[in-house]
Amino acid sequence: AKMKMLAMGLTIAGILLGVEALNCNKCMDTTVRSNSPSMAYFLKSMLQSSFSNCDATEASPCAYFQDACATTTVSTEIDFGSYTVTAIMHQKSCGYRRADYKKAECDKAKRMLGRFVPGELVCRIKTCNTNACN
Repeated sequence: AKMKMLAMGLTIAGILLGVEALNCNKCMDTTVRSNSPSMAYFLKSMLQSSFSNCDATEASPCAYFQDACATTTVSTEIDFGSYTVTAIMHQKSCGYRRADYKKAECDKAKRMLGRFVPGELVCRIKTCNTNACN
């Protein structure tokens, strides 16, 4: 019985190690638009130095249990009276195809960003399951 368990364990380990990990883009792009050109320029220059641009990254391996590439998009529109600002953040990462993953990730993003970002946050997640599809 112990030999059978050992053989089964080695078989499972071999299958897991033999499966190639999915490669996904892991980066963040942020877009800011405003009806005030000077505010748009100011915010864009601040954000460019803070986040990695997805154009400059290569896909990298995910953990073997992550079965999807994901793009989480969070956006908000903030009204400052004399001008408005629309901010859109795309975070690309490894993820899951599970049905509950999208809601959980959006809930987490809204909790984290809601403390710092005024206005209503809109969140959506797209997943895909081929290399660098995000």
